[in-house]
Amino acid sequence: MMKSFSPRIALVGAGGVIGFDAIASLLSEPLGFRYQHVFWVSLALYTAVGFVAGRQLGSLRGAARTSAAVGLADATLGWGASYLIQPELYGYADDPTVALICLVVALVVGLAAALGALGGAVGKRVRFADT
Repeated sequence: MMKSFSPRIALVGAGGVIGFDAIASLLSEPLGFRYQHVFWVSLALYTAVGFVAGRQLGSLRGAARTSAAVGLADATLGWGASYLIQPELYGYADDPTVALICLVVALVVGLAAALGALGGAVGKRVRFADT
């Protein structure tokens, strides 16, 4: 029976994406880049988590669920860390409403699941030569 979720991969991925959010928030002003312009790194992390989960679990559903958990951590804890650090957001919501937070969380979790499934599909099929 295939596993449908990897807590270990999800925790490592969540730590990576939350750490990235905090570091990018801290460095955006001193290095002169817009914090929201590095969102693609989070997308790459969701896909990479799906790739690893797909290889380990052998399941697209498991890859999607594992990446969705990382997306949930990013949209809640990662956003919270960034909000506390307060990078310059150039006109984005300074005080987001509950409705906006719920919308963003739902969109990020869905996007993370989709990218995780994509990464998982590749991960299930890619074979590396034994070294």
